[in-house]
Amino acid sequence: MALTRAGALWSSIAWVRDTRMHTRTHALITALLLSWLPALPVRAQPLPMVRPVPGMLITRSVRVAPGTYHWSGRASPDSALLTVRGNDITVDLRGVTFVGLPPDSAPDAARGTAVRIDGGRNVRVHGLTARGYRVGILARNVRGLLLEHNDLSYGWKPRLFSIVEHESLNDWLSFHRNEQDEWLRFGAGVYLRGVIGGRIIGNTVRQSMNGLLLSHSDSLDIRRNDFSFNSGLGIGLYRASWHRIVGNRADYNVRGSSHGFFQRGQDSAALLMFEQCTHNIVAYNSMTHSGDGLFLWAGQHTMDTGQGGSNDNLFLMNDFSFAPTNGMEATFSRNQFIGNRVVGSTHGLWGGYSYDTRVVGNCFGDNRIGVAVEHGQGNLVGGNHFIGDTLPLRIWADSV
Repeated sequence: MALTRAGALWSSIAWVRDTRMHTRTHALITALLLSWLPALPVRAQPLPMVRPVPGMLITRSVRVAPGTYHWSGRASPDSALLTVRGNDITVDLRGVTFVGLPPDSAPDAARGTAVRIDGGRNVRVHGLTARGYRVGILARNVRGLLLEHNDLSYGWKPRLFSIVEHESLNDWLSFHRNEQDEWLRFGAGVYLRGVIGGRIIGNTVRQSMNGLLLSHSDSLDIRRNDFSFNSGLGIGLYRASWHRIVGNRADYNVRGSSHGFFQRGQDSAALLMFEQCTHNIVAYNSMTHSGDGLFLWAGQHTMDTGQGGSNDNLFLMNDFSFAPTNGMEATFSRNQFIGNRVVGSTHGLWGGYSYDTRVVGNCFGDNRIGVAVEHGQGNLVGGNHFIGDTLPLRIWADSV
């Protein structure tokens, strides 16, 4: 069975090799296929056991003594309970739980950071459970980061002012600036800045504001994580490119939605790609019941200069259904949408000012409008299924 599967994958890789495409896209798709090959067993070496104390600095590979530690976070995100600094370090946190707040506390009282990774290369953190912090894991300027099987749920999230019958405009979000880590004010299970290469595998962030936020980072493999039931974003990208986001769950990341009263979303999303996010592969993810399934915007730099954009991303075989606003929104950019599913949303795809974009083989059902493109140029829409949409396709421009 494994040999048959491996043979099929090697055949696929050969096809990619012989197909004319962008060199780095070729490399990304090949890596995507190779990741499904059977893994060889590796014998792990035992790590020295350490007992943690608040503010501890870790500079070598260790196993942290299992237990539940009730430690409040400090106000500054740079003052973490544990700080990891150095190269070729593994921190084994299996069986470790950090608790920053009593379970009956208001979520907006959470503060501080559980684990901070400060530079270095080839750093691995796995097995941590952390509750009641503004940021679960914060990493900056790391090359080759591995985060696996951490549960960073029940972190900080703000009090909302909307009620069932009435929306409050105070709850709308704005992600327009993050050059100085402004997004940290929103909190996150995982926040990465300047991280180049690595894997984010099998992590869970639920019942917080944001799951995973990436800024000024590239070439991460993000797989089989659960970033669901948050009030802001499942995954958020800012100037983040060449990532592979495959096989994740990011469902019910929503606010501003009250059935029968208002369906606004308030810029919550399963996946946000904001400001110069390019050459990402987003495939086989479940991203349903969120404010937007996908919210992609070229960025302020493009608005100011006409240059760049969130271009050349591939969205393949994802489910973006049941968004109160747009299943997929992609504006001022050039991308490919192949084989995705969007059911029960206001718009299946909103493509304002999109250009040279391919929308092929998708399934749109029971949306108010299947595909809506305002002021688009050079786009291809073909081979899609429209089932029960009030209006399958609308393409228009304002009169001059």
